[in-house]
Amino acid sequence: MLRSLGHVHDMRLVAVRSTSPDEGLVALLVQEGGPSILAVPVSAREGLSLSAEHGSIESWPPLLQRCLEAQGGRLEQVRLGIDDDAVLRADLVLTACQSPGQEDPGCCVPCTPGEALMISSGCGLPVRASDGLLRLRGVDLGEESISDKVARWRQSLSAGSAGIW
Repeated sequence: MLRSLGHVHDMRLVAVRSTSPDEGLVALLVQEGGPSILAVPVSAREGLSLSAEHGSIESWPPLLQRCLEAQGGRLEQVRLGIDDDAVLRADLVLTACQSPGQEDPGCCVPCTPGEALMISSGCGLPVRASDGLLRLRGVDLGEESISDKVARWRQSLSAGSAGIW
């Protein structure tokens, strides 16, 4: 079960990459309008489907969406977060229609992060990530790199020491 998500951030799938021959594949998600990137482990099948040129090559995500709609429900979004043990988790967020014009606040169905990304890709759903997940596992692309920080620090040290000698 996901922790309370607090504020969530819209994410966009940009690529699927191999981390190493032994480690498998990751889907790379970039924060919309923000500096963070997130690597989500996916299986080979999920990676192939997610990297397809025109979205998911799987037929089951749209089928799942049509089944829910036939029962009066709707897939709203997928959410990525962490649980109390800091393990990556995912939920499908569903909205159920009780009567015309009235919607139930919905429920969340747990799934694997790879399944969530495939359903998002196949059904055109937004992907949202929690603050906690981005803090714990996200990489801030706007941050100055360690090598840049060290180079700047060395430069300031050498500039400061030049006046001493």
